[in-house]
Amino acid sequence: MWYHCFPSSMNRKGRLVCFHHAGGNPHIFEPWTAWLGLSLDIISIELPGHGIRFGEELIPTAEEIARHLVPELLPFFDEPIFFLGHSMGAILAFEIVRQLIQVEAKPDHLYLISAYPPHIRKKKISHKKDSSFLRDLQQLGGMHPELLKDAELMSFLLPILRNDIRVVEGYQQKTEKFDCPITVYGGVQDIILERDLVRWQEMNPVHFSLQMFEGSHFFLHEDHHIFQTELHKSLYKQLHGNSRDRFA
Repeated sequence: MWYHCFPSSMNRKGRLVCFHHAGGNPHIFEPWTAWLGLSLDIISIELPGHGIRFGEELIPTAEEIARHLVPELLPFFDEPIFFLGHSMGAILAFEIVRQLIQVEAKPDHLYLISAYPPHIRKKKISHKKDSSFLRDLQQLGGMHPELLKDAELMSFLLPILRNDIRVVEGYQQKTEKFDCPITVYGGVQDIILERDLVRWQEMNPVHFSLQMFEGSHFFLHEDHHIFQTELHKSLYKQLHGNSRDRFA
């Protein structure tokens, strides 16, 4: 199964499809059903080689992941649908939405959090030795520092983390027309700077917005009331205002 469904406590009016960061798992979005307070089911993606799918082969490119996922997601387009990705998940969400648009299945909105745009040069670290790789990953804001203290967990996570970072490093996309509204969120203390994030606008110069919040790479999972309020407001506005015809 490619996803977990975390149902809203209210009558569903749409779906929010979420993609986690490198080395993460889909359950990181499960608590969102409580604070989001909207009639949206959360569809959280679980990739091969991750979580309960750890026995499956890791997929090394965003394009291939998207080719597998697009058919799985097409049945969800009977209702308003929104996509959200964090870090590596933002790259996956972008590529999957790009392929969905090619088969005339356009989501209502795409939310991208704490991720370099795919058309700018990024530092490559996946080829480095374990200690250097983990040090650089931590400096890039790509993992929680607490994980480094658990040697057994890190031995399990290292192959997954390397693959996930390769997915990001290997993804390139030209600034062609991208027909889906984009909102980008970033952390003021993240190594990914506002000047980097604003370049997502080159993908959709017309329907684009950028908001910066106090916090680091993982601000969205840190009980961040201001971020939660802004995401709620954006989604609510679209759910209750002919979302397929407007940008919020």
